[in-house]
Amino acid sequence: MNINYPKNKYEILIVDNESMDKTVELIKKFQRNIPQLKLFFEKRRSSYAARNMGVMNAKGEIIVFTDADCVVDKNWLINIVKSFSENSVGCVAGEILSAKWNNIVEEYYAKKDIMSQKNTLNSEFLPYPMTANVAYRKEIFNKIGYFDEELISGGDADFAWRMQLETEYKIVYDQNAIVIHKHRSNMKSLFKQQFSYGYGSVLLYRKHNYFMDFNLKNILMDYLKLMLAFALFYFRLFARLFWDCDRYCLYEPLLAFLCISGYRLGRLYGSIKLKKLFI
Repeated sequence: MNINYPKNKYEILIVDNESMDKTVELIKKFQRNIPQLKLFFEKRRSSYAARNMGVMNAKGEIIVFTDADCVVDKNWLINIVKSFSENSVGCVAGEILSAKWNNIVEEYYAKKDIMSQKNTLNSEFLPYPMTANVAYRKEIFNKIGYFDEELISGGDADFAWRMQLETEYKIVYDQNAIVIHKHRSNMKSLFKQQFSYGYGSVLLYRKHNYFMDFNLKNILMDYLKLMLAFALFYFRLFARLFWDCDRYCLYEPLLAFLCISGYRLGRLYGSIKLKKLFI
């Protein structure tokens, strides 16, 4: 473990969420040499249920989250803890950087900064950090409850919003608390992720519609971007006959189309299924 932090001052909690690979076998192997590594099991297939399991078993005053597709920087913990120096800070959002890409989908994620905390911290409603790199004071869970396990997506937003609405705590951003994220690697998984985000936004609207409003301008802009992306893809496909255009240049409009259409279709599906209009 290459973490620049005293080993007797942190614990590592891994929650296995019904994995089908060799995760458990691998963790048990690491436990032989890492005494602070602990393994728990959550049978309910939910990332938020798994996180709640970790929180309930954590002994520290600060709970720091990351995901299985992330690698933390060696100064990750020390930078996060420094950011809690003020008592008014309840949440620290670290930055999520892209791993070296191996294909055009991963390259698209990286160049568009899709996973950057700067996006969600500038949410049109209230700021929130993604749980791939975030820390909360444990006492906040005692005050407002845990992650909502009924949410398929958007639980990170829901929890951060509840903290801001129900307590005096604030969110701060630390660009030096870094994790490296391995992005989705194919178009199908890109579309499914954006569809999940769209569906999750309807779940959030059902719960927080008292301050989440329709933004007609954003809706119209997204549909305009869809048409432009579709047209640009075919234009570049034709123009490639006459000028140099690499694979990323060619497919970038198509990937944009998949992102926007996936998100909007997710919202449409959620609106129909949940009978809560938020397209």
